Amino acid sequence: MDEIETTVLSETNLENNQSELVAIMAPSRSETSTLPYVVGMLDSIDGGEIEFLGREIVCLSVGDRAEIGKENIEFVF
Repeated sequence: MDEIETTVLSETNLENNQSELVAIMAPSRSETSTLPYVVGMLDSIDGGEIEFLGREIVCLSVGDRAEIGKENIEFVF
């Protein structure tokens, strides 16, 4: 089966200060999980960059990203 490439979060910029609360809202079932998964370091990206607390995280291992996310990011659904 051929793979289908889908571009998401193209040219997306999100910047917030430490201790700020960020809310992402969208209609139910609107496939809004990509941004929280990437920001929460639960998923990796194929291109671009992510800087968190002054540190580039794209090149970090899955374990290192998970540790940073666990210590600094919380989700409420």
